Amino acid sequence: MLTQQQPSVDLAPGCYGSALAFKSEAAACASCIFKERCEPQSVANLTALRARLGVTGAPRRKSPEKKPTANLAGQMTISGAVREMAEKIDGMNLSIVRNMQEGINPFLKTKLGSMRVAADVIMGQRGPLAETMLMAAFKTSLGMDEEGAAKRARTAIQILQHVGAVDVREGFISIRRA
Repeated sequence: MLTQQQPSVDLAPGCYGSALAFKSEAAACASCIFKERCEPQSVANLTALRARLGVTGAPRRKSPEKKPTANLAGQMTISGAVREMAEKIDGMNLSIVRNMQEGINPFLKTKLGSMRVAADVIMGQRGPLAETMLMAAFKTSLGMDEEGAAKRARTAIQILQHVGAVDVREGFISIRRA
């Protein structure tokens, strides 16, 4: 009799056990062969993260709907280079949400090439856009390698999501409509 061995966690996707990425109802998680082992790891990591940050109260998996605010820097929940770039963008007063909803690239007259490309690609889609498509656009338009394109795509998505210009659901990006 053959027994089915579970694959090694070494082969798990990069999101394995993520405190922020795991959602049992998400299509990607529901179909993942690592789901059963990932969920408890995710809960443990979320608990540890909450303790380290001093967050009290019951954890919420679903965040409340946030309205975009004028002061991006005052509400930052992102870090490092993303925070620096977001603060720079906040100081430019680009009306990102309104412009993207109207089909106008708010980064057109800036020196922020990756944000300009990201806005063009996202606005050019008729439906949700996969992050891999944005990475491909960075590679071809800006001549980036795979790692650089992935990093810039994540940064652009985080900034656009943080200001309320885009929604990200199950790895797909779409413009948030008014």
